[in-house]
Amino acid sequence: MEAHSDIRLLVKIGKQYFEEGLTQQEIANNLRTSRSTVSRLLSRARNEHLVQISVKVPPGLYPELEREMEC
Repeated sequence: MEAHSDIRLLVKIGKQYFEEGLTQQEIANNLRTSRSTVSRLLSRARNEHLVQISVKVPPGLYPELEREMEC
């Protein structure tokens, strides 16, 4: 299992990026780390299902069908 401090960091970075709208560089500056480290941590947060991204598709739009027709 993940260390509690690791999970807290992943949640903190996820909230700053997706909820507060900070850039990866701003988060990196705040944490005194690199932007690439923040990027890796955001990916890890998604892989561990701490961050979930969804797109709400309005009724009448069919992006999957459009994608299939483009191929």
